[in-house]
Amino acid sequence: METCCGSALFLLIASACLPAQSVAKPRAPNPRVQVKCVDLSNKPIVGAEVHIWQYRPLPNGSGEMVAAGPFVTDATGTTTTAIALTHSGGRFDRWVYARVPGKLVGAARALALGIATDATDEKAIDVQLQPSRSLRGSITAPENSELNKVRVRVISLSGIVDDNLWAQSFPRQSSITSLRNTYPERFECEVNADGTFELTDIPKRALVYLAAEGPGLAQAQWFNALLPDRTIPDSLSLTMQAECIYAGTVLSPNGTPCSNAKIALRIQRVPNAGVRETFTATCNAQGAFQLAGLPAGELILEVTSEAGLLRPTALELKPRQHLSKQTLRLERGVTVSGIVTEQGSDKPVDGAGLAAVSGDERNLPLGFAKTNALGRFTMLLPSGPARLYFSLVPKGFTHPSTPNQTVFEVDRDNVDMTGFAFELSRKQ
Repeated sequence: METCCGSALFLLIASACLPAQSVAKPRAPNPRVQVKCVDLSNKPIVGAEVHIWQYRPLPNGSGEMVAAGPFVTDATGTTTTAIALTHSGGRFDRWVYARVPGKLVGAARALALGIATDATDEKAIDVQLQPSRSLRGSITAPENSELNKVRVRVISLSGIVDDNLWAQSFPRQSSITSLRNTYPERFECEVNADGTFELTDIPKRALVYLAAEGPGLAQAQWFNALLPDRTIPDSLSLTMQAECIYAGTVLSPNGTPCSNAKIALRIQRVPNAGVRETFTATCNAQGAFQLAGLPAGELILEVTSEAGLLRPTALELKPRQHLSKQTLRLERGVTVSGIVTEQGSDKPVDGAGLAAVSGDERNLPLGFAKTNALGRFTMLLPSGPARLYFSLVPKGFTHPSTPNQTVFEVDRDNVDMTGFAFELSRKQ
């Protein structure tokens, strides 16, 4: 089940992984990060516990969220990190979670996409804390299930301030790996032998996404986004079913086992699932993998490997279904390339982003590329139908309309497919 909140959440977290960018000019040393906590009346809060997560780019081009804290606010409601947390020359992405245990809780995000020139460019992060509450519930599972081994975790939490549903968001989806398992003592809890559980310090007004997970059981989700006034009941109930399992082997294009390939099954259409949660596994030396705890419904299968490509496909799992000995053979892929120029001239367009999707109703992602200074782009795609469109246009250009999108067939017998030509119009 897909909701508008799920889509908004995806858009919210998509920018968390910031691309590396060189510094245009020298700047002052990275400043330390300051956080100020206030209540709903904007009065300073003394003794608030503050946690900070800072995005840090990695040498391989990816990134991670690095935790710092806890810090404690002083008489002015302020706390400052002992060290600088800026890792990329003024470009940063920070998430903050603060609380007064059992009383107040809040979250905030600080995001800067530009380049700071000195320490004064970075302001204190203001966090407004609101009254907190406990969230209690119970788990129902098949007979002989080990309920005391079930854990309930927060997938995402957003405190609602006034009419802003995303005022105080804190995501823990799998799309930001280093946030998914962060701070478990606060965002997760164990289930008692009788199936009851309790999470503390939840904002009284909040969007809450929860997942229950346990051995032999399929993940169960609960969310209040579609409940009247987004209420949180005094006690909620989660029903868990026996798990589905998907297991097999990944082979390279030449048929050899593909070690370290990453397998992902992403929820697409699963009853009562509000977030497109992703289940992941990594192949062993023999190319074998297993994904357990899967709910019944439609999930999207994706494989990531340096050895080759596999076209994302929809997988329909029936309740309690175990699919083993699946063979996923990668293909080498086809190089698709072309050029983007300014309409009415032959001037190349630098920094335009082109995305390739499956072209059907699901529009599953196949690849992405940005044009270089010569206006040229190159991407490697799996065989089959594809659709190219502009997902990013540089400043000063207008975004093309839908008719300008290109649908074509990627032929695996071709070494490469060249000659794609696109034009972008300047803004008037």
